[in-house]
Amino acid sequence: MSYNTSRWLPRRLRVPVIGAVIGGVAVLVSVSLASSVSAKPANSVIPAAVARQLNTVTLRVAKLSGDAKPAWIEAVMTTRAEALRVATPGDTVPGSASQTVYLAVMKGNFTLNDVSTPSHGHAPTGHYLAITFNPATFQGMDLGLSNKASPISLRSLGTVSTLTP
Repeated sequence: MSYNTSRWLPRRLRVPVIGAVIGGVAVLVSVSLASSVSAKPANSVIPAAVARQLNTVTLRVAKLSGDAKPAWIEAVMTTRAEALRVATPGDTVPGSASQTVYLAVMKGNFTLNDVSTPSHGHAPTGHYLAITFNPATFQGMDLGLSNKASPISLRSLGTVSTLTP
């Protein structure tokens, strides 16, 4: 089961909820519709300095999501449209086919306690947490939580960087 904030929250509540999960990392939610076809960014290798920064940010998200030491974290530079196919399958964002993002995916035991749930509902849990980041600001953009790994390999999106949990 994929869990993403854009399907269960009204648009006006997405930014505060994702912001609470990311904790201190500013959140940027674009208002755009994606084309299903997109090109990979020209330079799809994540530089070492960027990988270190992504590592810091993703570990903070993991900790705030209940697992300070995920089993693994991988990241790739790709387009937002392609990243959404992994992070929040079925979602589209206008203009995302040409928007470059970093996609980080981690495996662990995550619980999103800072999101609103229906009365008598439980906080969503899952083993795979995926987040897209704006490459200029490292602001979180999209968040997906699932119990199953995406059938789409990160390697199909670009050069994968393994981050240190």
